[in-house]
Amino acid sequence: MEGTQRWARRALPDDLAREYVAQGWWTDATLGSMVADGLAGLGPTQFHVWSKVHPFTGTIGELYDTAGRLAASLHRLGVRAGDVVAYQVPNWAESVSVIAAGFRL
Repeated sequence: MEGTQRWARRALPDDLAREYVAQGWWTDATLGSMVADGLAGLGPTQFHVWSKVHPFTGTIGELYDTAGRLAASLHRLGVRAGDVVAYQVPNWAESVSVIAAGFRL
């Protein structure tokens, strides 16, 4: 990709990689799947942001649904895993959704 630096990865010996998998230290889980698993069942949990400017009272599920819609929109615009997405939002509830959308992508 033009203008994108790719970081070199250290080669890991096959026997060590097999050991990590056997010990359960390495899985096929992604950050997005771990977040989804961690939030499973927490959808109705209340989430509050105390702010004089932009308060929020809702649920974790609502924020995660917003993150899903944002991730889908970014995907339609061509954003893919490994792309850099910058955002500038104060510490509002929308920040949570933006971060979660990145995990989902």
